[in-house]
Amino acid sequence: MFLRQISSKLLAITSTVLLLCATLVPSLGFAQAILSDVLQAGQSRIEHAAAAQTQVNELATTTDELKKKFFEIGKVVRELKTYNELLLVQILQQDSDIADLKESITNVSVLERQLVPLLLRMIEMLSIFISEDLPFLNEERLDRVKMLGEMMRRADVAIAEKYRRVIEAYEIETDYGRTIQTYVGDLIVDGKTREVNFLKLGRIALFAQSNNMEISLYWNSSERNWSKIDRHAHKSEIRKGIRIASKNLPPSLITVPIKTAFGSDGE
Repeated sequence: MFLRQISSKLLAITSTVLLLCATLVPSLGFAQAILSDVLQAGQSRIEHAAAAQTQVNELATTTDELKKKFFEIGKVVRELKTYNELLLVQILQQDSDIADLKESITNVSVLERQLVPLLLRMIEMLSIFISEDLPFLNEERLDRVKMLGEMMRRADVAIAEKYRRVIEAYEIETDYGRTIQTYVGDLIVDGKTREVNFLKLGRIALFAQSNNMEISLYWNSSERNWSKIDRHAHKSEIRKGIRIASKNLPPSLITVPIKTAFGSDGE
């Protein structure tokens, strides 16, 4: 009886276990399906998170580049602003200079109208002065005056250049009065053309002498002609002066006859 009871209990337990196993088997399959879905969803979220992080990184890089460009553009803008301020100052100065130039041009036009007659009178006076001066380098000096007159009629020469050339001619004439000079030229003596050495002592005296000293003359300013020098000592002094002027002798004192405009002779 006891064995029957035990057998009945074992049979009941076995039936219960089989029933539980039959019940749990479908539940485990369903759990595995759910777990697979969860894992797939997690993997999908990880992939989406990785893609989002990549986009964030790209956006951060782009932002840094834009920020860098922004600061660079800001620097350029500041530099351009400073440069424009400088240009504005220069433009204002140039406007002032233009106004001054316009005024100067107006004044130059007036000055030019006044300067041209003055220069013509200066050239005329220079021609008269040369004709009344000691007759040295006459051809050269008169040619200079002639070229000045021709220059004044030229429209392609600026008034400033004309003024410069006239003043230069006056300066050359001024220098003649401060220098000792000798040169070779022709002179008509007793109706014959002779080659002589001229000796100019500033504008004080002018002499002419042949190489053999046969002809020795001085310019007589009072009579406006050439006068003979007879004294041998004076001829020798003129020869000495010619050699000094040509730098063949060192500078030294010479004694020469001078005929002044007042008619007195001196040595």
